[in-house]
Amino acid sequence: MKSRGQALVEFALVAFLAVLLLVGVIHGFFVFQAANNLGKAAEAGAEAAALLGRDGPAVAEAVESTLDRGFIHLPYSYTVVISGTDPGCARVGDMVRVRVGYAVPVRFIFWDVTLRPQQAVRFVERDCGFEP
Repeated sequence: MKSRGQALVEFALVAFLAVLLLVGVIHGFFVFQAANNLGKAAEAGAEAAALLGRDGPAVAEAVESTLDRGFIHLPYSYTVVISGTDPGCARVGDMVRVRVGYAVPVRFIFWDVTLRPQQAVRFVERDCGFEP
């Protein structure tokens, strides 16, 4: 009878550690996905801004649609910085930098993880006056 009680205690300790490890792996997956989604959204926004030569609704739509594809839906913000002689109207070869970040931390059970904003850089392919 004594060995049966000992086996039960050992199982409880091992099961607790196994569940704790599983929760940690799942949490890591969610954090990785959230960071990956930010990077993809920054890439999509930079690509749209480089094609248009300016910030606009197409950039916002590219960032939003990329973040909506993921399963983590948090409020976000993005900025577009165009380096060139005229910041409002880019010329071919000017650099476009798009930075996307979540406004709130990623929450999972007991932890809050604040992710750094992700950014992407592209070079403008068309002048801002170009309309497709």
